[in-house]
Amino acid sequence: MAEGVPRIYLHIGRNKAGSTSLQDFFLAEREALAAAGLRYCLFGHLKDSAPGVLGFETQFELAAHANTGTERAYLVSNEFLFGWPREYTDSMVAGLAGFDLRVIAYIRPYGAWVCSAYAEEVKKGWNSRDFDRYLDWLGPRISAWPYLQGWGEALGWDRVRVRSIDPRDLDGGELIGDCLSALDLDPALARGTIRSNRAPDWPVLEMLRALVDADNEIGWSEAARRVAEPLQALMEDCLAEAPVPPADYLTAEQARGLADLYNRDLDCLAEWTGVRLQPERPSGRTRAALPGFDRIPMALLRQWARRASAPDFRNAHPEATATAERLMSGYRRPPRRWLGGVLARFGITG
Repeated sequence: MAEGVPRIYLHIGRNKAGSTSLQDFFLAEREALAAAGLRYCLFGHLKDSAPGVLGFETQFELAAHANTGTERAYLVSNEFLFGWPREYTDSMVAGLAGFDLRVIAYIRPYGAWVCSAYAEEVKKGWNSRDFDRYLDWLGPRISAWPYLQGWGEALGWDRVRVRSIDPRDLDGGELIGDCLSALDLDPALARGTIRSNRAPDWPVLEMLRALVDADNEIGWSEAARRVAEPLQALMEDCLAEAPVPPADYLTAEQARGLADLYNRDLDCLAEWTGVRLQPERPSGRTRAALPGFDRIPMALLRQWARRASAPDFRNAHPEATATAERLMSGYRRPPRRWLGGVLARFGITG
């Protein structure tokens, strides 16, 4: 690469592997990054998401700007770059030919990644499937290897850096500091940043999933949001006062299968990059029952329903109150054969 050619870093995700935390940091600390010689830019569908921040819709716009020679290095971050078709990857690399192009990617053990993806799609109103049906639907897209292989073959593996968000695989044991190291910057710039985009607790997720229209593939409408958001806030308030035990979404068999797939992908990655990441080791726990709205402890649901029916809430959110009443009227307690161990596992006492 010719001396003085701008360097372009592409942080391509993956989704649910720290991307939101990194993007929040890049945006908040863009002036500090610029002072260190790195210009953070928005890209693709994120182009206009932050007023006043330089953005590019395509790689060709980015290349045209980089050719002006006004910056030494650029960084764009968009997790959509990870999962798009191979021809898009090839086009991205071709469109940025002539620059010192580097790719940074993070992955996550597949058991945790699948659960996090499920939570994200429920939270955004995209998914009404229960977890088992969601896992079946997601199955062809779980493996990260085909997407990483596309970038490695298009750009060259020496220019693709992949790490797991497992602290044992990160420089300094922390995501943002590790990414700063990959960007040839001082990890101390991280300055105690916190994780973004935490998944809600399982009763919140399963209440929200009960509200999702099975035919909806574009997320919450404005009308649906006016129902979902206040009911979510009520459930979170109830959980803050009376937490319930966590629920496992994966069966032991599912966890083993996902761990085996992840570890096979790590073997492929090590073969091409020489970097050996920590394998996934499933806990061996057995799921007590498939989480759903009818598994939420009755005591918690009653408290939530009482608050949803309170006059101040009803006056402010009449549609949400009506929806909560509808959900409660359709509530079906688990069959008697589930009582005992299952109830104790989920903390159901009422």
